[in-house]
Amino acid sequence: MLALGSARAGMGSWGPSARQCSQRPLVYKLTGHALAPITSGLRCDEKRHPMKKNLNTIEIFHYVYGAMLCFGGIFCLALVAMGSFLGSDWLAAQSNEPPPPWLGGFLSTLGMALFLFIETLGILVIYSGRCIAKRKNRTFSMVIAAFCCLSIPLGLILGIFTLVALSDEEVKQEYGIMPHGAIAH
Repeated sequence: MLALGSARAGMGSWGPSARQCSQRPLVYKLTGHALAPITSGLRCDEKRHPMKKNLNTIEIFHYVYGAMLCFGGIFCLALVAMGSFLGSDWLAAQSNEPPPPWLGGFLSTLGMALFLFIETLGILVIYSGRCIAKRKNRTFSMVIAAFCCLSIPLGLILGIFTLVALSDEEVKQEYGIMPHGAIAH
């Protein structure tokens, strides 16, 4: 690669200006006998506001993680089936030592409670992703991100990433929250 200019030349603290976005790229690579410009793949708006791109990524991860939770919650129904089997009269008649009578009911109740909790959390995570996409209900998304932190490792990573991104001042402005010290007109 051959750099023909400084990447930071003329940039403010928020990234390139609109005029700089329309200019030719500063970095070229040698391809055959000619120099070809290298573009980063980001739109100019995303170069100036990188947190917008992070919000889009967080939105997608919320959809994926919510779907994974909903799919994984189905396996809790195996506890319900096992509890029903252990509490059945057929097993008591076939076995010399049947399991305690409370065991089947306990496993069924535990499986159903876990199933409802995990499915509800999965649906709420998907809805949180939708709220992030629409840039509304920031507090709701932060609460769901905190609940995601209870699930290690994927939920913890998603939760921390979401909390950090939603706490950014630029993101607060995306949600329409006034920065501290700003006066509304």
